[in-house]
Amino acid sequence: MHRMHTVVECVRGLLPGVEDLKVGAAVDRTRKGGLEALLLVSETSSGKPLTSRAVTGTARRGGPRGRPVQGEFTFEGAHRGRFKGVQPTIHAGRDLDIPTFIRRGIRLRGRPSG
Repeated sequence: MHRMHTVVECVRGLLPGVEDLKVGAAVDRTRKGGLEALLLVSETSSGKPLTSRAVTGTARRGGPRGRPVQGEFTFEGAHRGRFKGVQPTIHAGRDLDIPTFIRRGIRLRGRPSG
């Protein structure tokens, strides 16, 4: 928490016209030895534009992130629920009560992220 206070004081020093600065923090125990901060600052009430200043310091880039892996659901052994006593709909030797993408072994892709 001391490190976060230090960051906030540095930001206050860089932005002298900011009267109200709200800061939130979350702890991620998987990130050891690093601090990641996102600060949202609204405009000053005086209406004077702030001059930009260069911020000096070192930043480390995190390691490469792999693509998250999501497991697949298995629908084959699913119960028929309220239709358990009803005969399946068979046409040309295929059970039409099973979704087409499952019958044909098609993997569905999610929307691209980002």
